[in-house]
Amino acid sequence: MVGALMTLLLDTTAVIDLERGRNGAAEALADWKGPVATCQITLAELRRAEGGAERAIELESAMAVWSLDAAAADHYAAITNYLRDGSWMIGANDLWIAAIARANGATLLTRHARMFRRVPGLEVLGYGLDPFEMPVEFLQLEGDE
Repeated sequence: MVGALMTLLLDTTAVIDLERGRNGAAEALADWKGPVATCQITLAELRRAEGGAERAIELESAMAVWSLDAAAADHYAAITNYLRDGSWMIGANDLWIAAIARANGATLLTRHARMFRRVPGLEVLGYGLDPFEMPVEFLQLEGDE
């Protein structure tokens, strides 16, 4: 597809940050010039929360939603094996989101850019303060001394 624009796939953190207007997600999305999509994994994660079914339905009507398919399954297996060999595993849902993005040649919009950049061949567009890059002192709760 010569001249086709790459799709931006929103992960769950991006969707939530867009809904809540926080962490710079809207600014990152505003700069994007191509199509935008999300995936079934993100919809499933949204459905876990109270009111999540309605949020998922709204999201489905607002953009393309990519499903798991054989290509994504192949990418999931390859990514899992690669990360396991390097002792760099990430969460199962994040593995599926990465696999779907990579299988479709999409760029992934996420606040967890550092974690997703472990995945070879995955284009990642990070925004905001990545909790995986925060110094430990920022992650401590009050009274945790």
